[in-house]
Amino acid sequence: MFIYWREQTSKKNKPPRQRIWYEINYYAYLTESVRDKEGKVYHKKDVYLGSIKKIGGKFSRSRRAFFYLNVEERLKRKGFSDKKIRETFKMLRRKIPIPKAKFLEEVRQRKEFIKQSIKL
Repeated sequence: MFIYWREQTSKKNKPPRQRIWYEINYYAYLTESVRDKEGKVYHKKDVYLGSIKKIGGKFSRSRRAFFYLNVEERLKRKGFSDKKIRETFKMLRRKIPIPKAKFLEEVRQRKEFIKQSIKL
């Protein structure tokens, strides 16, 4: 399995050479290489992991935190083991750095608080 990244830059945000504030959206899919009956290899997209926006050449810390928390949620819903989730995070980390554990926990608590207040 590997991570397939789809990159999208909207035409209105395409940067002139001197500007660096443009936006790029990245969409991540957990993908598997599979052979058909004839032996040809094709890629089967198993799980949509999520998307994240890169602004001005950087992923913000809060966007990275929400991205990783959402990926973890999606994989758990699909029945992935903790070991498989860690392996997926290792692959994701090549492109998007994981925020520090303390910050991730703060964001997780805020997210849970928001979910609870919506249910009321």
